[in-house]
Amino acid sequence: MELIVKKKTKLCDLEAGKLFMTPDMECLAVKSEYTTEQGAIEAIIVGSGEMFWGGTSDPKVQRVLDVLEVEVIWDNIPEDTRSRDKCIFYDCYQGRHKCTHRDAMSNRCYGVCVRYAEK
Repeated sequence: MELIVKKKTKLCDLEAGKLFMTPDMECLAVKSEYTTEQGAIEAIIVGSGEMFWGGTSDPKVQRVLDVLEVEVIWDNIPEDTRSRDKCIFYDCYQGRHKCTHRDAMSNRCYGVCVRYAEK
């Protein structure tokens, strides 16, 4: 699995559901379709589940922050991490702990296998 930077854009111009990183590549987050009553975009930091503000508390500034749209490429995942038979626990970047194998995805959560059954 790898992250590919697709383009630089403003947070407000990014499509809902897309992953993005800050230009310094220190923070990975996902943009939701929702906004707060004050107009801030509800984007969630992947590592913590906190709302992404990008170093500001002003909704107008947050909306126009530069971000890097990223895409997850799954093609290079080793075959044993794709095997539903061998995997006994998938860890999801959204914080849910369910089997999220490509053939058995649930709740649109893309996880990676972290524990395997011995042969």
